[in-house]
Amino acid sequence: MNPYPSVRFVCLILAFTLVSHFSMSQKIGLGEKIPSFEVIDLKTDEVKKVESDSEKIILIDFWATWCGPCIAGMPHLESLQKSFPSELLVLAVSDESPERIKKFMVNRPFGFSFVTDKENNLVKYFPHRIIPHTVLIDKYGEVIAITSPDQITEKTIRDVLEGQKPIFPLKQEQVGFEPSHDFFEVAEDVDQYFVIQKEFEGVPTFAKVPNQGTFGNRRISAHNFSIEGLYRMAFQKSSMRIDYLIDQELVAYKPGSLYSVDVIVPIGSESDLYEYFAKGLTEWFEIKGKLEKRPTEVFVLYSTGQANLTESKEYSSYSGRSGTFQSDGASMNDLAEYLEDFDILGLPVVNQTNLNGTYFFDLNFEPENPQSLIYALKSLGLAIKKESREIDVLVLYKD
Repeated sequence: MNPYPSVRFVCLILAFTLVSHFSMSQKIGLGEKIPSFEVIDLKTDEVKKVESDSEKIILIDFWATWCGPCIAGMPHLESLQKSFPSELLVLAVSDESPERIKKFMVNRPFGFSFVTDKENNLVKYFPHRIIPHTVLIDKYGEVIAITSPDQITEKTIRDVLEGQKPIFPLKQEQVGFEPSHDFFEVAEDVDQYFVIQKEFEGVPTFAKVPNQGTFGNRRISAHNFSIEGLYRMAFQKSSMRIDYLIDQELVAYKPGSLYSVDVIVPIGSESDLYEYFAKGLTEWFEIKGKLEKRPTEVFVLYSTGQANLTESKEYSSYSGRSGTFQSDGASMNDLAEYLEDFDILGLPVVNQTNLNGTYFFDLNFEPENPQSLIYALKSLGLAIKKESREIDVLVLYKD
């Protein structure tokens, strides 16, 4: 693994994705009424005024085209809209450009309204930093839920139509959350350290791996991970490389079953950091993890022999999300890692390009349109193919 800059922040997209909408000046809470607002319907490009007391239930879902969990929840929203065509209005709200959303609509048509927030009022009413973020408003304009989309079911919609007020799990966030804060509050003179505790309330799932300073290359601070997520980090394996010899529910990501881990190794033992992390997990949890070789179907990333890449003089970290991979000096291993970790192809990815340098990347594609990735890779002189390979797989088991 190549080094990263001074602090590496890793947001694992297990259930939500971080965004930045922090304005609190016009915040609307549960039990309060929302005023009428205007949106632009991206199917017709018309400005539509949504009346808060229109006798319709309004479901506002904040999302983005690069947010995998958002897109995974859209069939559920479509099902709700089809079940209540005249009683429910589903509005999918994104702050991306209309052009990008329209491309998504062509590739992934859904039977509800894709809109943009004309005056940016909705993000002021409902500030958030994690998506998907869902707001349910009853037919009288009262906010009755601020939650995640999976919490809103056909039954709860029927209950609301009958005048009931179901109780939904409240999606709470530390909107002013600062990722550089040391939530474990460790003194700088600590030499070696391993601690596991329950989740930090209101904090998203993320990890910090400092590359410089007092704990440079010898500390991992993981916040609010599932047991599976912790083992994946310790063994540095993606969700594509797991074999469960236990019930998956035992290690699933769900509130109340999340853990935070802080790991520090002594100066001079930096290369043992991840091994020490893995050992600590296996000693702490009843569920164990180990690596085994398994024949597995993978995508092989290879060079077509006509590389169209600009080589950089030094390594640089990459930034990536679903649909974007950018760097001033990433390796081909980084590109393969990105394609796998972001579940772009649905299978493990093996680098067989035989290109050993570091390169400038500005790779952009439409994640909902697999062909666009093929074209994007082709423009760089790269391609992918399916093969069966023997690879390391993380096995989760009980003794």
